[in-house]
Amino acid sequence: MSLDPGLPRPGPSIDLSQGSKLACRDLELSSNRSIDRLKAMNWVQRKIYLYNVTFGLYMLDWWERFLFNTLVVVLMWFICFNGVRYTSDFCSRNLW
Repeated sequence: MSLDPGLPRPGPSIDLSQGSKLACRDLELSSNRSIDRLKAMNWVQRKIYLYNVTFGLYMLDWWERFLFNTLVVVLMWFICFNGVRYTSDFCSRNLW
């Protein structure tokens, strides 16, 4: 089935009127502001910000964020503790 070339195409048309040009400029300015905000942060603040954005923690309440971070710290502690135990066990059995 082909469309008649004389008929208008279905779907929204893009109109670059003055209002949409202003909206594009405002979007550019807001993205530039967020980039400038990231540049103004030091390294630690940037890493905390990226952690919050990556895992979606910015939309949680303080107590939900606290619970999530506590869970992450406990899991990391278990992984590191058991990794050190396993490594020392492995080295004492096989290397010495």
